[in-house]
Formats: sequence, C-alpha cells, structure tokens
Amino acid sequence: MAAMHLNTHRLSIEWSRIQPQPDKWSEEAFLRYREMLKMLHARGIEPMVTLHHFTNPLWMAVLGGWENENSPKWFETYVRKVVSRLGDLVNLWCTINEPIVLLAQGYLLGA
Repeated sequence: MAAMHLNTHRLSIEWSRIQPQPDKWSEEAFLRYREMLKMLHARGIEPMVTLHHFTNPLWMAVLGGWENENSPKWFETYVRKVVSRLGDLVNLWCTINEPIVLLAQGYLLGA
C-alpha cells in the first residue's frame, strides 16, 4: 500500500474475535489489531475501521442475532470496548458496513 502511495486503508474488526463469548474479551485479539494499526501508521497510512462487517459472533446468532431485543446493548458494549482499546490509533470509523445489504440479504432474502 505504501509503495502504491495509498494514504488510507479500511479494515474491519471481527466482533467474534474480540468477544468470543458474551462475558469474554480476547486480549490477544486486541493486541493483534493494535499491532496492525500501528504498522499502518508507521507506513503513513491512516486506518479506517469498520466495527461490523456482516458477521455476528456465534453466541449472538444462537441468541437470535439482531432480532434479540438485547442486540443493541450487546453491540454498544462491543463498540465501547473496541473504541476504548483502539481509539487512540483510529480517527476514522464506519459503524456498520452497508447496513441496507445486511438487512436485505440477512432478513429479507434469508441469505
């Protein structure tokens, strides 16, 4: 990317990697994402982080996914945790990648 003179890169955080269980957070995953973000900065590349890119943690899916009335709170907890741990390295955030595609494919078409 640096050799191509790109100045920004969008990457997604995998929620299930960060929070593999409702009450468990992966320190290893946070450290890996921090390493990747630092490597981008070291090359003069601004990271843009997407917090949700179509996939949900398995535990969330088992509990009904976005149809569960607790899903907004789960997502808020996840987002707050990620921003508190990685926010010093990120200025550009995308909350949900293509929300209309997520809605249409997942809930209207059942894909």
